[in-house]
Amino acid sequence: MPSAFCRRRSRFLAALPVVFVSACAGGLTEREAQDHMELFCQTHGCVCAEDSLVPFATADKREPNWRVSGEPYCPQGFHLDTADD
Repeated sequence: MPSAFCRRRSRFLAALPVVFVSACAGGLTEREAQDHMELFCQTHGCVCAEDSLVPFATADKREPNWRVSGEPYCPQGFHLDTADD
């Protein structure tokens, strides 16, 4: 008869792949990624980059606008991106 420790260890090892797969499968939604960029841009350099990118062309970039609450935002057709220092 296996000991209680062995049973717990086998349950843990059996659950480990499930936890790993579920952690890898869950990505950020577009809104969550934008929220993270808003937080990032409060302490790091960011720009608003044009959404539509033409091949072999550089995206139009501009400074972000700032809300009274301190959150950056971009005009329609642009998204927050890290600045190329």
